[in-house]
Order: sequence, then C-alpha cells, then structure tokens
Amino acid sequence: MSSVDAQEIERPAQPVPPPVPLILDQESMTPEFDRGFPPSTALEDEDDGTLSVFDVPLLEIPNDAEAEQKEVLRVGSFSLLNKVTAKLRPVELLLGEPTDIGSLRVIMRDCISTPPEEPPETKVFLEIFEYKSGFENRVFSGWMFASSPGINGLEHAVYDLWPTACKTSTGERFTGIR
Repeated sequence: MSSVDAQEIERPAQPVPPPVPLILDQESMTPEFDRGFPPSTALEDEDDGTLSVFDVPLLEIPNDAEAEQKEVLRVGSFSLLNKVTAKLRPVELLLGEPTDIGSLRVIMRDCISTPPEEPPETKVFLEIFEYKSGFENRVFSGWMFASSPGINGLEHAVYDLWPTACKTSTGERFTGIR
C-alpha cells in the first residue's frame, strides 16, 4: 500500500454529541428538565418559618452589665497560721478584693475547686504584698494548691497561709462548671 492510498482512506467518523443548549432563565425550561422538582414559589409567598440562605439569625450577645450580673461571687477559704502565737484561724477572701492580715495585703485573683467526682483539689492564684518601713514588697505571686501546700507556699517569718476550699457566696463549691 502506498502513501497515496493511505491518504485516500477516510477515517470513520466519531459520534459527536449534540450541543447542549444553555438555559439562562427558568421560564424557557422544558418540562423534561424540571421534572421531579417541586414547583417554585415566589419569596414573598414563602413564610413557613424555615431559614433560607439569605435569612441569617441574629445572636443576642449580652452587654457587660448583663455579664456581670451572671458572674458568680467567689470566696476562697484559707487557713492562716501565726507562727509567733501558734494560733490557727480561718480566713475568707473575696475574688479581687485586697485583704489586710497584719503587715500583709493579700489579693485573690482566681480560685477554683474540682468537682466532687474528681480527686479533691483547690487551686488559688494569690498576690501577697508586705508593708515594711513604708515600702510595699511583693512576697508572693502564684498558684497555691490545697493538696500540697509545701510545693508553692508563702515563705514568711510570721505567717503561713494555705487554701482549703473555693466557694460561691451561697456556700456552694465553685468548680467553674455551669
């Protein structure tokens, strides 16, 4: 077979699908096209309570005054040992309020106890300042743990202080879980 004969042979035609018409509006749709779809209704007629893509619900975010009302007043219970007199007395501190104990000013910044189903633990973040000779010196700043008061405790010549519980103003244990 020569090269001329090869050029004369026509190749079989590939079947080409018919062009698909573009549908630019829904009114020109054929009944076969939208078969199986529910008939469309105008947006003004549709008010069945369901949300559409364009209906966005608004979230109500409480302002600062409402958030403060829901904030729980926390009270930390502590044991205070005066090493000079060898007397032990209970002390209660309110969250964020400075309390003067002798020459010390104690501020409780955070307080939380574990829920009853977990091993008992109370964690308290304290800042303690000592007023001596007209100067304020920070003697402690950090977390104290009721289960191990020796790990991170107050090192002071006169006082020992350790947490015992964290409660709300109503006397319930504060776990941080609402």
